[in-house]
Amino acid sequence: MGKLTHHNPPNLFQYRAQQALGLVGAVLLIVAMPLLVFIAVALEGPLLFLGVPLLGLLLLPLLHMLNASPPVSADDAGLTVRPFLLRERFIPWESVAEVRDYPLLPTENHETLRKFVVDGRKKYQAPRGQMLIIPALPWPYRLTGLFAGAGGRPVIALTSRTHTDYDTLMARVSRSLRRAQHIS
Repeated sequence: MGKLTHHNPPNLFQYRAQQALGLVGAVLLIVAMPLLVFIAVALEGPLLFLGVPLLGLLLLPLLHMLNASPPVSADDAGLTVRPFLLRERFIPWESVAEVRDYPLLPTENHETLRKFVVDGRKKYQAPRGQMLIIPALPWPYRLTGLFAGAGGRPVIALTSRTHTDYDTLMARVSRSLRRAQHIS
């Protein structure tokens, strides 16, 4: 068994704050939907019912944000996904169906503020990322697959912006997936 490596967000406080605010927003939208139905019935405003599906559509990106790129731990047996909200889940390497480039990362042209102000021109690195399509993951991960163009299949994203030691992680993923496909 190889060494277990942990790949957490670079700024754990920022990650937890983002996840907590996303969760609060999702809860508020879920509470607002039945309230809007109640208000529409009470005020006899049939057009207010149209707001319910719109609130539901606003909920989808929040749920995507909560599950898109969770912290992970990797070893020779598989990947352990450690999301903020859902329970920790072990995924054997044989369960990974496909690896693709993650299309939801910003390009260098879209990060001029970060390039010049936050990181500095010399320290800036364009984001890199891969998505793992894993059919064994539960339904919340399907939203990431929907937004990332994987046809609604369950996906987690591994990116240089959301995981420490990204190069080590991707080398481990690549090596382990080659070994798993060779054995199967």
